[in-house]
Amino acid sequence: MTCLYTNTDWRDVLYNCVRRTKGGVNAAAIFLSQRRGIAIHPESLRRKLRGLIGESMDVEMARLLAEWME
Repeated sequence: MTCLYTNTDWRDVLYNCVRRTKGGVNAAAIFLSQRRGIAIHPESLRRKLRGLIGESMDVEMARLLAEWME
């Protein structure tokens, strides 16, 4: 199943940027786990980035992802 992402929704933009970064979602999950001291599974991060029902991305996590991508 293919998901359509936009260039205007902030979650879609963040998800696309994370996916295009070297290592993708897996590397991002490792980085977040190390920085926050709380483990996050790559699939859990993927659900948060996609904004699925019951999942949310907090500002602090989004800020850390932006820092990681720099």
